[in-house]
Amino acid sequence: VDVTPLLTLAALGAPDELVQPGKKWLATVRLPLLTDTNGRLFSGDFPCRLEYLGRKVNSSYDCAVIRFSGRPATSLPSQLESMNRSGGQLEGVAFFDAETGLIVAAMVDVDTYYARERGRLEARVRVIGQMTIAID
Repeated sequence: VDVTPLLTLAALGAPDELVQPGKKWLATVRLPLLTDTNGRLFSGDFPCRLEYLGRKVNSSYDCAVIRFSGRPATSLPSQLESMNRSGGQLEGVAFFDAETGLIVAAMVDVDTYYARERGRLEARVRVIGQMTIAID
């Protein structure tokens, strides 16, 4: 598995200025939630809708809480270039240290796929599950 660089608020395109809960924006989030036709996980881009939910303490860190949801990118990663269709979605929430912007925790539910269709479904690569990030 190629490891995704540590998520930061900046990597999510979070606004630099102070914002109120409910602020929404669009950004591409890179997560290790795709698999090739041999079952190997790799990182991919997911265009997402993000929303700042406010502040909350998590693992003794004062955190900015971000909710996000998205779908696999329509442009195919090289590992899946034989596929011609994508779908599914992911949803999650992430907690970032308000001082440093580094991730403290995240929970993501994923159900995504890429498929090859030529008049009928010939092949499908699917990822279903949950990803949890926790800093102890």
